[in-house]
Amino acid sequence: MIPLITLGICYIALGLWCAASPDQTSSAVGFSLANASGRSEWITVYGGLQAGLGAAMLLCGYAPSLRLGGLAFAAVFSWGLVLFRTPTLLTMSVRGMTYGFAVVEVVSAAWLTYAYFAAARD
Repeated sequence: MIPLITLGICYIALGLWCAASPDQTSSAVGFSLANASGRSEWITVYGGLQAGLGAAMLLCGYAPSLRLGGLAFAAVFSWGLVLFRTPTLLTMSVRGMTYGFAVVEVVSAAWLTYAYFAAARD
């Protein structure tokens, strides 16, 4: 299942990058890791959570019995990102990279939703 595998690989790569280079990745999106607690949180949430979600997407993409549920979960998760990102774009002054993330999130959510409905028909 191409959407789950593609996005799974992307999430794993981003998670590993955030965990390996927390100062670089956090500052790129406007975060300041002022202390060890902040660094731990960044590595855990932006590294570990993203890598874990990516691994789950890969598993669901390769296991036919998990594909429909995996697509549903990934689509709902992705639309959650869009839902929470949109007000920030409308009310806050954010960096250009944040708009890029928003575009990727909308495209990913739409792709996963399309793939879910296509798979549900089959």
